Amino acid sequence: MSSVWSQFPLIVDDASGIEDVTSEEEIGFSVSGGVLTVTGVDGAMIEIYDMSGRRVYEGVSPVVSGLPRGIYLLKAGNRTAKICI
Repeated sequence: MSSVWSQFPLIVDDASGIEDVTSEEEIGFSVSGGVLTVTGVDGAMIEIYDMSGRRVYEGVSPVVSGLPRGIYLLKAGNRTAKICI
């Protein structure tokens, strides 16, 4: 082992690399059969980003389908949530 790595007493693997995202007002959402339904956004622009930072959806429809399984960031107005499909 390299002497540099011995300076780290504990290395923990975190698959997503992202902590939970919170805001004062939570975004409600559900996933069923690969279809994401967003609630509580009242016509706000919805943006969904994959873990590479690419925007994979933008629109006002609260129902989004066709996203592959994975972890995404959901942004609606000034609120953000981490979702898993």
